[in-house]
Amino acid sequence: LHAPDTQSAHVGLMAQLAEARPAPRPSESYTRVRPVGAILAATVILASAALYNGYPLTFWDTRAYVECATTLMPRVDRLIGYAFLLRAASWSGTLWPLVLAQCALLGWLIFRVLARLRPEIGVPGYLIRVGLLAACTALPWIAGQLMADIFTPVLVLSIWLYVEDMSLSRAQRLGLLLLIALCVTVHLTHLPLGLALIAASWLWLRGRKAPALQRRLLAPALALLFGLAAIGGWNASRVGHFTLASGSDTFLLGRLVETGIASRMLDAHCGERAYWLCPHRARLPMATDELLWVDALSLEPLEHPAQVSAEVSRLLRDSLREVPLLHAQVALVSTLRVLGRFATGEGLDADARPLIETHLRKLAPRDVPAFAASLQQRDAIAVAQLRQLHTPIGWMLIASALFGLVRWVRQRDLGTPELRFLGFVALSWLLNAALSANLSGIYDRYESRLLWLFGMWALACVRLPELSSSRRERSRNPVGFAR
Repeated sequence: LHAPDTQSAHVGLMAQLAEARPAPRPSESYTRVRPVGAILAATVILASAALYNGYPLTFWDTRAYVECATTLMPRVDRLIGYAFLLRAASWSGTLWPLVLAQCALLGWLIFRVLARLRPEIGVPGYLIRVGLLAACTALPWIAGQLMADIFTPVLVLSIWLYVEDMSLSRAQRLGLLLLIALCVTVHLTHLPLGLALIAASWLWLRGRKAPALQRRLLAPALALLFGLAAIGGWNASRVGHFTLASGSDTFLLGRLVETGIASRMLDAHCGERAYWLCPHRARLPMATDELLWVDALSLEPLEHPAQVSAEVSRLLRDSLREVPLLHAQVALVSTLRVLGRFATGEGLDADARPLIETHLRKLAPRDVPAFAASLQQRDAIAVAQLRQLHTPIGWMLIASALFGLVRWVRQRDLGTPELRFLGFVALSWLLNAALSANLSGIYDRYESRLLWLFGMWALACVRLPELSSSRRERSRNPVGFAR
């Protein structure tokens, strides 16, 4: 073995093996990165709206979450999961940790998605893209808000990453599954949205003949069911029966009233059927907000969940049997209306300040001075200027997404990660619009919380000017992120 000829043969064989060994894929090399500094910087960027405001942003529904966090009793109109997060953050004496955690979580998810789509952009490219998303979309105004809305894109990104990114460690996969389960506990639309995305992914992978990836979808599906069982089990321990939100049917009643379906049935059958709303049919239809929150009919729907549930069941059963086309028309029109509404800044005013402040004094009393002095609670946020910038950019992002889908379909290049991500986001956008419009109402914030994902796809596809140091680094390390 130590003979010169044998040594040279051995060296030659090792060189051949080294050349034959496949180079690690960028995504595999990228998993060895620990970019804590980059994600911390991204966290600050994503929290910029809240930092500019002087306190985490709020919405009308923040009042309900803060109130629920003080008692941990289930509410009739929403899920309790986000209230648990508020309660956990309040142990520090302030609610800032929750907003910072939301921004850090998004920073990590964006980092992982960009690593899968364009691993060569490097850390500077990642931060540039996060900065552009923060400046040109509603992302920081959603991430910096004390609302469960931010978990809609978290659910979408978590499911996509779990199925798409094969380089995830066991701890990362477990973390994504826990995130998916958490998302189910914070918003009523997340369970049907997650199940629909998993079903669509299963059909897609079946068409691509990828049984191994199909089996990979089982874990996210079980995570969704685990979240359902967790929230239902907690509610059962508090109120004595398994429920998600006992008053969720009130939103369906509001939609039936606002769209005129309820009026159609009342006008035709009040003489022969004892509908609960018959005495009020002359004042219908009316907006959902008037029926539920203003209580214009003095019915207090949220205080009578059993009557509301019975009324919704009768109206739905009868109307689906007698006027099914009207339901289809209303569903389509409502979905299209939500798709065209994504203006930034819905609820960024001080109208709900007295209600929120009352409950904030119980949960985090040290936060009250900063809350009262914030720009939002003084009506000092320039919402109109934000919309002048974000709305045309939003339409451009939608147009670019449609163009990208058409181009890739025409080229029949259906296997790229960029196309899979774009298709997944587009489907999420449509499903979220359909669920939100037909289960709740027509509001700007429903689609603005997902529209920025088109921007992330677009920024992953384009080549941005890199920093000179990044160019030198890339010349030494073509993988970019993998350092």
